[in-house]
Amino acid sequence: MKSLKFASVLAVMAGSMFFFSSCSKKNDTVNTVSKDQIVGKWTTSMIVAATTQEVQVELKNNGVSTLDVLPYDGVAEFSGTWELNGTSFTGHFTYSGNPDFARFDAQVNSKTFLSGPLKFGGQNGTFTMAKQ
Repeated sequence: MKSLKFASVLAVMAGSMFFFSSCSKKNDTVNTVSKDQIVGKWTTSMIVAATTQEVQVELKNNGVSTLDVLPYDGVAEFSGTWELNGTSFTGHFTYSGNPDFARFDAQVNSKTFLSGPLKFGGQNGTFTMAKQ
C-alpha cells in the first residue's frame, strides 16, 4: 500500500513538473528590439589604427543615417543608410562616392547600446554606440 501511495505521489510530482515546465515562457529570441526603438541620436566611439574618434550618429526612421564629427555643429560630414534585420545591425556611410567608406556591424542585444567591428576608410576597427 505504501509503495502504491509513493508511486502515486511520484507520478503527480512528475506530471506537475512537466506541466509547469511546458507552461514557462522561454525567450528564444535574443532580439526584442525593433527599428523604431533604435531611431535617434547616438554617441559613438570609433577606434581605428589605435586612434579613438568620438562622433554623433543619428539613425532616422526612413533608414537614413548621418554622422557628425566635433564640434557637433549639426552639419553631417557623412550620410548613409542603416538597417536592422533580426539581431543584425548594419550602418553604411558614403564618402567621395564610396558607399561603404564606413561600415558598422553589430549584433543587437540592447536598445541603448551597440558595439562591434568597424571598417573605416579601408581600415579595420571597432565601435561602441550609446543612445543619447
